[in-house]
Amino acid sequence: MSYEHVTLDKANHIATLTLNRPDKLNAFNPKMYRELAKAATEISDDDDIRVGILTGAGRAFSAGADVKQRFQKEIDARDRGRSNITHQQPRYPNGTTDLTAVRQPMIAAINGVAVGVGYNLALQCDIRIMADSARIRLPFTSLSQVPEAHSSYYLPRLIGLGKAFELWFTSRFVEAEEALEIGLVNQVVPAAELHDCAQEMAKQIARNAPTALMLTKRIGYLGVNADMNSARNFENFAMDYARSQKDFKEAISAFGEKREPKFTGE
Repeated sequence: MSYEHVTLDKANHIATLTLNRPDKLNAFNPKMYRELAKAATEISDDDDIRVGILTGAGRAFSAGADVKQRFQKEIDARDRGRSNITHQQPRYPNGTTDLTAVRQPMIAAINGVAVGVGYNLALQCDIRIMADSARIRLPFTSLSQVPEAHSSYYLPRLIGLGKAFELWFTSRFVEAEEALEIGLVNQVVPAAELHDCAQEMAKQIARNAPTALMLTKRIGYLGVNADMNSARNFENFAMDYARSQKDFKEAISAFGEKREPKFTGE
């Protein structure tokens, strides 16, 4: 499938999804939202892909929403008397607006400024790696808006409610060093090394059993909100399913033979 505002490259079980409006700092317009949804679903539906990387073209990860294209039509519609508009916004994979619905692990490689929905998309990835020259900003209150794209759910769980309130209320920029310190990202690396670092982590992940990776992702998101017994019950179910796979037999054989396993996803 071809896209205009995103690119999707697949190689060696890794899918690299790039936001591709560099002249607009990868700001989101309606078409870019739709294309991201299709590309993310394409990744999720591809059994050959074991891990995905989300990044931006040019000098930005994403400057957030293209304010003129994204919001002026909504203002005009409300001036004409329409209401309840926000629920009509484009949806992402599997009927949600949440990239965690992608089955495979997703790495955000934050190559430049990540503002508003730009960072919230990185927040929806499972691992975040940030260039030392990049910056993050959540400017919602400064634009007379509120946190969106599930960030009110994920951000407090990632950095705590007090720190989330601080970033939302002040709408200030967060530099890379602070982002790492407070837990907004997993790693900060030199900008020139970001692509290679993300690829190396993706390769390390892709060497592991695909079914186990997908189940582990689901366990993580379910477990963080479950009571202990519910989390344990799902672990048991997932473990039983994983051990029924051919990849489990291959892993045990490879361990005994002191060699690298060759996983097939079966």
